[in-house]
Amino acid sequence: MKIVLLLPLVLAGLVHGAHGQEVGSSVALRFEQRNTRDIPDFQKHVVPLLGRLGCNAANCHGSFQGQGGFQLSLFGFDFRADHSAVTADAESRDGLRINTRDAAQSLLVLKPSRQLDHEGGMRFKQGSWEHHLLLRWIESGAQGARRKKAVRQGDE
Repeated sequence: MKIVLLLPLVLAGLVHGAHGQEVGSSVALRFEQRNTRDIPDFQKHVVPLLGRLGCNAANCHGSFQGQGGFQLSLFGFDFRADHSAVTADAESRDGLRINTRDAAQSLLVLKPSRQLDHEGGMRFKQGSWEHHLLLRWIESGAQGARRKKAVRQGDE
């Protein structure tokens, strides 16, 4: 009987963490639905996703010469360079790598989902959490790696 009474308290502790803060769910769950309000972070979400998909591997855009005029740092080690590469104008006639006015028309979404020809093949399906994460990041302005603000004396 005591176990049954304690179970809700234990579960609440797991969901809210040690300090009462809600523990974040997995990225796949957070972006499973298209209408999420969460905004992905480039460094925490987008770059690791590109790694998971193999985009920044040595045999793809992470090679020393890149692929198709698009080069990423090998395994995503240089966030700023990767953000610059992702947001730069594409050399192809296919469109913009990032189109913040119409995220669904961004090459970063169209090519790996095979809506446009992509030598690297399909990397994710339309409507997948990966697709939603990239769309949401682009729609929210495709912001890059945030700089840490210097702490001034007295602001602590």
